[in-house]
Amino acid sequence: MNLWRLIGLNLLTAAGYYVTGALGLTLAIPPGTATAVWLPSGLALAALVLLSPRAFVGVWAGSFMVNATTTPASAGLSAVIASGSTLQALAGYWLMKHAGIIEQPQRSLADTWKLIGVVLSMCLLAALVGVGGLLATSAIGPSAAPYNFGVWYLGDVVGILCGFPVINAFTRRPSALVTHWSGYGSAYLFGVLTLAAMILYSRLPIYFLLLPPLMFGAYYFPMRSVALTNLLLMIECVLLTRSGYG
Repeated sequence: MNLWRLIGLNLLTAAGYYVTGALGLTLAIPPGTATAVWLPSGLALAALVLLSPRAFVGVWAGSFMVNATTTPASAGLSAVIASGSTLQALAGYWLMKHAGIIEQPQRSLADTWKLIGVVLSMCLLAALVGVGGLLATSAIGPSAAPYNFGVWYLGDVVGILCGFPVINAFTRRPSALVTHWSGYGSAYLFGVLTLAAMILYSRLPIYFLLLPPLMFGAYYFPMRSVALTNLLLMIECVLLTRSGYG
């Protein structure tokens, strides 16, 4: 890979991280650095897996810029948070490579479980480093650390499990599990999102009704349909919850 291509990849990664991060921080809890949905984590892992592990510079730069310019974090704390995010993405790349799923992370059910295990493990890093930085700079007190850690960890896990499969499905060459979009996939997408909206607007505790169509879709439809449905479902639930539903 030549130098200019490498610079371009890192700039693209940093820009994507910044834009998705700025949107994600609109859901942040005090002091403004942890959020329950953090899509940049999924983008960072995708950049290292699909482009090059040397895109980690872009991950660090994007994380630093989004924290330094859109949160109360100081430059030093932003650098600490960026380092945690970068280590997390690198750890995810290494774990996926070690597990043998770097080429086709969702090739089979067994590989999907491996991917979930990788995500649950790697997301400990950024949360530990980030909350450690908040404690060290007195941005939060010890009593607030467990809650911030939980939100941080959950945000990274959700961001990767919802964001990474979509990027992976739509950028890799179609295979047996990644087929072209179909009318049935579109109908499935519309149906699930409509059902979710009806459940959230009803304010009834019947969210479990979403599980059967999601499980059926995961078995029957192409990965692109299912991955995009999960991402849009997450966005829909977040927006409706912010509006007072859910």
